[in-house]
Amino acid sequence: MKKFDEIINKIIEHLLESKLAEKKEFIDDVSGKKYFILLTPDALDKEFVCIIALGYPEKAGVWSNTLLGKNLIDKSSMEPYFRAFNEKNWGLVVINPHFFRPDRTGSKYLYQLDVILDLINSNSKLGIIGFSMGGHQFIEFLGSNKTLLSRIVGIVLIDPAVFKSIDKNLIKDMKEKTIIFAAKDIKDIKSLGNIAANMFDLPAIKIDGIHGEIPNKSLDKIIEFYKQAL
Repeated sequence: MKKFDEIINKIIEHLLESKLAEKKEFIDDVSGKKYFILLTPDALDKEFVCIIALGYPEKAGVWSNTLLGKNLIDKSSMEPYFRAFNEKNWGLVVINPHFFRPDRTGSKYLYQLDVILDLINSNSKLGIIGFSMGGHQFIEFLGSNKTLLSRIVGIVLIDPAVFKSIDKNLIKDMKEKTIIFAAKDIKDIKSLGNIAANMFDLPAIKIDGIHGEIPNKSLDKIIEFYKQAL
């Protein structure tokens, strides 16, 4: 993990130096330790703010430790998202859901969302992007916070890891506002996107590549999805 942290820190430094992102630090209310999020400049006051939750155990700045391990840094870096959202004058917030309370089942630990949602302008429209375990996390969170649904213009699930215990009706109610991406190449992981698409009775947008490549390869379609939704 130390090797990954060094690479991630360099990616974050580049995002900050390029003025594509800002780093905001908080104190965890249980451990008393610091944690951070990455966001586009002035993201919390934009008319449209999209929040990203990552898979396990990734941290804000990269999509996939697997890709980092293969030295495919560009394919894992979240820089394309920060560039695209800045260009659209949309807000982007990337949280670190695993920072202090790792839980492979994704059960009830998106505690950072409560903090971020309190800071986002109450008139802002919201977008949700959940990758891998982050997809499960968001659905679970929204199931307990259904008043947020009226503010959400679109939910993007990228090869999401979802479990049978998930609230299927929530996505069915948001069917017109939800898209699912699925990896075509399943050599390294089961096709999570296809499982989720079948579970929610939604078509899966198939993307060539392994699990960790799907977020960056989906970006153009995600931008177009939110353009239409807005």
